[in-house]
Amino acid sequence: MFQALVVTLREGVEAALIVGITLVYLARIGRPDLRKTVYAALITALLGSIAGGVVLSYLPINEDKVEGWVMLVAALFVITMVIFMMRTARKLKGEIETKVGSLAADGGSKWGLFAFIFLMVFREGVENGRHPLWGKS
Repeated sequence: MFQALVVTLREGVEAALIVGITLVYLARIGRPDLRKTVYAALITALLGSIAGGVVLSYLPINEDKVEGWVMLVAALFVITMVIFMMRTARKLKGEIETKVGSLAADGGSKWGLFAFIFLMVFREGVENGRHPLWGKS
């Protein structure tokens, strides 16, 4: 249970960072009217993540057979994520601001901003897909 809490907390912090950077940048460029779009995307992504987690928890997967491979793949993902973050962490805030800036421009799309926030937060939420918080472990 503690492991699920740590994973959920980590993913929540990552999602909050993405939303926080977006909201601060929108305020800085003078587009506070787009905050409602960000909040709508956040709520939709949270509900979608919960639904995705519930669906994943009920898939008929024999965890005993798959657990070893999943652990190896997870270790590979962690290693590649550490390498990726070492290379791009300094540029990540700028990349988010650039994407949000292009979507918030006068001709930009509210749906594009919605999709950007939704996909970023939904991805973080679904990473929690199969753990004890969603019912079956």
